[in-house]
Amino acid sequence: MFGCGSAIPLREEIQGHLKEGKSQQQIIEAFVAKYGQNILSAPPKTAWVTPFAVLSCGLILVFFVIKAWTQRKPKLAAVSQTGAMPDAYRDRLEKELEDLG
Repeated sequence: MFGCGSAIPLREEIQGHLKEGKSQQQIIEAFVAKYGQNILSAPPKTAWVTPFAVLSCGLILVFFVIKAWTQRKPKLAAVSQTGAMPDAYRDRLEKELEDLG
């Protein structure tokens, strides 16, 4: 079974009380008398809500990060406003093409 190590002796103690024929209420009263009111404590509701809230926030964050990555456009090399090649490059290209031919 799952649980903390301190649960084993408590379960054995409960079994002992049951063998003595005590009712559930009598066992609870015996535990409160021996261990105090803290033995009846249950985890607060926030202990159950918090993990799900954090997981939900994480999933939302992952969604937006992936959405941003997929919508990102690759950066292109700088091109002049007209889209034309600079004169220096054009002259060099024409010279190299003449040398090949």
